[in-house]
Amino acid sequence: MTISDVEKRTALPSTAIRYYESRGLIAVRRKENGYRDYDEDTVRILLKIRQLRELGVPLSDIILWRDGVVTRRELIMKRLQTIEDDGKKSRECRAVCEALLRGERDAEMLFPEETFCEEISEEAADVTCPLLLGVDIGTTTISAQVIALDSKNALQTYSFDHNARMTLDGYPDAFCDDAERLIERAKALILSILRRYPGIVSIGVTGQMHGIVCTDREGNILSPFYTWQNAFGEYRLDEGLTLTEEIERLTGERIPTGYGVATYYALCRLGLLPNGTAHAMTVMDLFCARLCESAPVMHATNAASMGAFDMKACRFKREVLDKLGIPEGVFPEVREGYALAGAYCYQGRRIPVACAIGDNQAGVFGSLSDDSLVLVNVGTSAQVSMITDSAKPHGSAELRPYFDGRYLLSGAILCGGAAYAMVKNFIYSAVTGLGFSVSDSMIYSYLNRMALEGDGSLRVTTAFSGTREDPTKRGSIHNISLNTFTPQALSCGVLHGIADELYRTFSTMSEAKKKIGVVASGNAVRKNEALCREIQKAFGGELYLPRYTEEASYGAALYGGIASGLLTREECYRAIRYQ
Repeated sequence: MTISDVEKRTALPSTAIRYYESRGLIAVRRKENGYRDYDEDTVRILLKIRQLRELGVPLSDIILWRDGVVTRRELIMKRLQTIEDDGKKSRECRAVCEALLRGERDAEMLFPEETFCEEISEEAADVTCPLLLGVDIGTTTISAQVIALDSKNALQTYSFDHNARMTLDGYPDAFCDDAERLIERAKALILSILRRYPGIVSIGVTGQMHGIVCTDREGNILSPFYTWQNAFGEYRLDEGLTLTEEIERLTGERIPTGYGVATYYALCRLGLLPNGTAHAMTVMDLFCARLCESAPVMHATNAASMGAFDMKACRFKREVLDKLGIPEGVFPEVREGYALAGAYCYQGRRIPVACAIGDNQAGVFGSLSDDSLVLVNVGTSAQVSMITDSAKPHGSAELRPYFDGRYLLSGAILCGGAAYAMVKNFIYSAVTGLGFSVSDSMIYSYLNRMALEGDGSLRVTTAFSGTREDPTKRGSIHNISLNTFTPQALSCGVLHGIADELYRTFSTMSEAKKKIGVVASGNAVRKNEALCREIQKAFGGELYLPRYTEEASYGAALYGGIASGLLTREECYRAIRYQ
């Protein structure tokens, strides 16, 4: 077929068809005379692309589908969760998404009478110019950002649910992921990006801290990736102690459940440590080792998240590990500062790969343009963090390694965005139980509107998942009356409770009074004006939102630039901009 034939079949203009070809979404043969020759397979792909675009799926997500990084079903499920109820067109999009998930309307056009006009965007910079790549292997998503080295502008952002969560028979609170799937999907994402951005000159990696995956000496995966949410440390022994209490009795060290040392010890005590285990590390450490085909290394920012780590000496406390029966060499060699894990060989090039850093430190690195600012991040959990020169922990905040000989004071609450999600889930169950179809985004949009109308009549303590200090603690709702138990009061009260818990944690930090502004990050903040309001009320002063989303992957990209000798620390400070 000629391009005019394809235009008639797909109701796509030739400009859009050529644009999709230039982005690698379709491959077109050429005849001997140089003219393009389209076939039926190409038409089918174009019809699916048009349908996805009509549904509002971003082109960057469609590229990942065509590269095999995500499935079309995952794209549709992701879009279904973000459709707002704002008119007839959105309701039609919802109906089509649901039909597609049922296996119906495979490549049907939503509006066949209309010629679809693709918004053709020019790249913000030449894709062959030097570019930085940052990857974040998170609790629920894998994200990445491509950043121009000269301007520090984010050219492209990617994010998708990794869908790697798995269950462990008999252990409902194991909270573990399929480590092999996480690594395969992250590597597929990198390959997709490198095909389209040949100018990548360094790769920075970050991910969720505290968790561990076990491997043998050759690096073969033997266990799931036990995440920071793992609750094995709270299992009670015959003596009545929990495993974390036994660790403290044996060593004098308090290591919370979910931290790598506590999880490793629990695996031993529960008989779950795989035979042949030689190493335990975070999943991003293993990812970097696989990428570089080298022995794993662990940055101090991740090592400290394991527990039993001496930050000044930059080593694990051998005497503590000995008392717990943890062999020497289980955790990888520890590096500090701006370090490389190795290099990724791609099409004859060796691309430097930075040592994976903790997502808390990466988020701070990619969000704070000034050390006088404090970072509030709200995701599934929530954290308040600030940079300090002092090596002393304060209050309930945890002292963590940072860079340039400095530290982070970081206070975590275990139920940040998850508290708000709890209210969303309650409403979802009620509405769907009555036979109505509704998306998460519709409920969140409703709750956000209600929260802005709330008057603070309900006081909510949001420790629904406990605290680091007391995992058995639970949340509460106060001042319920016949007049105060409303959607407005409940949604507002939960958001106030999140902000209040963060501020109370922050107020125990010794240098809190020296901080002059608050930077708020995370999608839970960006999409919720009421939460921004509550954070600003709790902390006072100005509230800043970073210009770029996925702050952790942005920070990882900048860190990788320094580790590769391409950037200075001062250039990174200047790269941070706010809305």
